[in-house]
Amino acid sequence: MGSLEIIKKLDQEIEAPADFTSPEKLYQELIAGIRKYHPSDDITMVEKAYDIAYNAHKEQKRRSGEPYIIHPLCVAIILADLELDKETIVAGNLQACWGDRGKCSFSKPPTPQNEGDLLVLHLVLKKKTSS
Repeated sequence: MGSLEIIKKLDQEIEAPADFTSPEKLYQELIAGIRKYHPSDDITMVEKAYDIAYNAHKEQKRRSGEPYIIHPLCVAIILADLELDKETIVAGNLQACWGDRGKCSFSKPPTPQNEGDLLVLHLVLKKKTSS
């Protein structure tokens, strides 16, 4: 197989939608992971973060066709698997919302409503300025 044929084959593989786990299933996996080690925790903040991230990325797709929201969800799942606190999990889920590419549905973070939201906002913005 020549180089041109290999490139064409690879381009076809990249353009074809890949199989992926649905965001809804990943979200349920995230909630189950948190409930495993914090069964009585209020996860309202986690739910709000998912809603913000989902809405920010709802039109975005990777080149493979996979919804972009899968990336921040997987980050949050990894943090939950490490049994980290919910503020860190939320920061992981929101970490891609305020990028420099302007593809999110809002240009600046939402106004924090309480101390927990402010902490998460601080974690996300600190991560963004350090990367």
